[in-house]
Amino acid sequence: MSSIGEVLRRSEHQGTKAVHRIRRAWLVGRLRALAAWRRTELDLDIAPDLQVGRRVRVTVAPRSRLRIRIAPHCRIGDDVLLFLVAGEIDWDEDVQLRVRSALNLTGRFRCEGGNIFSYGTIIHCVESIRLGRWAGCAEYTTIADSAHFYSEPDVCVSENTVSAPIDIGVNVFLAPRVSVNRGVTIGDFTIVGPSSVVVGDLPGGVLASGVPATVARPLDLPWETSA
Repeated sequence: MSSIGEVLRRSEHQGTKAVHRIRRAWLVGRLRALAAWRRTELDLDIAPDLQVGRRVRVTVAPRSRLRIRIAPHCRIGDDVLLFLVAGEIDWDEDVQLRVRSALNLTGRFRCEGGNIFSYGTIIHCVESIRLGRWAGCAEYTTIADSAHFYSEPDVCVSENTVSAPIDIGVNVFLAPRVSVNRGVTIGDFTIVGPSSVVVGDLPGGVLASGVPATVARPLDLPWETSA
C-alpha cells in the first residue's frame, strides 16, 4: 500500500509532465502559426518529451526556411529567447538551453547530445556551429560565428558582417564568461578557463586561457596516462 508521500510525489510528477506537455504544445503551435503568418517554410520534428520553461519567446523571420529537429530528453529553460531568422536546429538527446539564454539563428546549429548551455548563454549562429557530444559551457558564455568590421567611414560597423564556422569537439568545457569567435576549432577534451576569448584554434586535451586564449598546459587525461 502506497504511503501518502508516495502518492503526493506521483501526483506532483504527473502534474509537472502535464505542464511540460502544455508548454511544448504551445511552442509547436506558436512556431507553426508564426511560420504560416510570415510565409516561412517550416520543417518541424520535436520529440514529445521536450521540456519547455516559462516565458519562452519565439520570433520567426518572414519568407525564410527553418528546419528544427529536437531529439528526446531535451530542455529549454525559463526566459529563453529564440530569434529564428533562417537555418537549422539539429539537437540529439539531452541538450539543455538553460535560463535566460538566447539563440540568434541564421545558419546550422548542431548539437551531438548531452550538451549543456548554462544560464545566460548567447549563441549567434550565422553560418555553422557544431558541438560534439557532451561539449558545453558555463554561465554567460558567448559563441558567435560572425563578426562586424569597418569598410568605409560613413558606413556603420554593424552593417558589415563576416562569418566562419565554429567546431567544438567532444566533451569540451567552456568556463564562465568565455567568448568563442568565428572560424575557431577546439579539439576534444579541452577546457577553456574563465573570461577567456578564443580567436584561434585550440588542440585537444589542453587547458587554455587568456585574451586571446592560449594553451596553458596539457591536461592529465587518465586514459592516456594508463595507456
